[in-house]
Amino acid sequence: MNPKRCNLCAYILGCACLIGMVRYPEVSKSWWLTIGICSGLLFVSSNCMESTQHWTFLGIDALNLIVLALLIQLLPPSLGLALNAVVLLAIFLLLYVKSTFHEK
Repeated sequence: MNPKRCNLCAYILGCACLIGMVRYPEVSKSWWLTIGICSGLLFVSSNCMESTQHWTFLGIDALNLIVLALLIQLLPPSLGLALNAVVLLAIFLLLYVKSTFHEK
């Protein structure tokens, strides 16, 4: 599997987990934990496949997820679909920033 696609899937799964925990608290935490673990495994595997500096890029991914978690917590859940669109735009922006670090 392509490491960049694997990394994108990890971001989407991670954000789905974060948004789901905020918007759907009635769903069991074990489901969100399972999705989060799968996202983490995808992050680790995509960074190990991509380069020899996998710990650096895993750290960048962790920081990006913290930024996304803060964004999700700060925006009101009443935004609905707009919240998903804002988070998706933020994902692409953070991945662009990560790719500029990768090129250097």
